[in-house]
Amino acid sequence: GVIGEESWFIPKFTAQADQSLLSHFGMAGEERRRDLADRFLRPTRWKDYCEQESPTKCIHPEGTTWDGDNHTIVAIRPPQTEQEERQFFVQGVYTGYFRKTEENDCDKWPTNCTGHFLDYPCGWSSYFIQQAHHLNI
Repeated sequence: GVIGEESWFIPKFTAQADQSLLSHFGMAGEERRRDLADRFLRPTRWKDYCEQESPTKCIHPEGTTWDGDNHTIVAIRPPQTEQEERQFFVQGVYTGYFRKTEENDCDKWPTNCTGHFLDYPCGWSSYFIQQAHHLNI
């Protein structure tokens, strides 16, 4: 049969910025809740980025690499199909964008705010909820 392994990981640049995240001990406890909510932002679908976050609504003069606020362009154009609208990343067109949402708001939800955790697709077995609970994350 097939053997698999479940594990958690963080990007290298995140680990370099906060080495306490290299172990579950660095994520545990109520005192870390706000830090995790501030660090692990929610991914944004391409359509939502263009409609809600982009200062230019993803419309740029050809050859432009900076938006109106002097940030690197995240999407070179708005999505053109329903499939594109739902994407979190499209090579060479939409680099992806992470943002705070209501779930990250520790002022509004001081005992229930969270950072984002990308889990397995629906239908796959995952023990993240149980592990996070027992590790006090």
